[in-house]
Amino acid sequence: MSDRLRKIISQVDTSVSDNVLNEWLSLKDTDKKLLALLTIRQKIERNSISISHYFDIAKKLLTDSDNDCKWQSFIIVGYFMQTRPDDCWQIIIRLGDSNEEDTRAAVATVLL
Repeated sequence: MSDRLRKIISQVDTSVSDNVLNEWLSLKDTDKKLLALLTIRQKIERNSISISHYFDIAKKLLTDSDNDCKWQSFIIVGYFMQTRPDDCWQIIIRLGDSNEEDTRAAVATVLL
């Protein structure tokens, strides 16, 4: 795990509201965006939120230029494989043959 990821994980606070998370996700500050994604992951893992609206948020960040944000978005989308398989399959079809090797790797390792 990178030092950046370790540092940001230590800042995760699951009491942060959805409004704040949405604000962070819209910022150009990639560390704040990554903090929002890691917070969403932890909330989902703890079953402390209704996760359905986070699929569309994560889906928008699957091609993010920040690699850590991209991978965290793929992980969040992966939580929906059981409940939204058709939507996940469309992502696999769309990004599985991406020109970016890292995006293809994320599809293969997280979604397939």
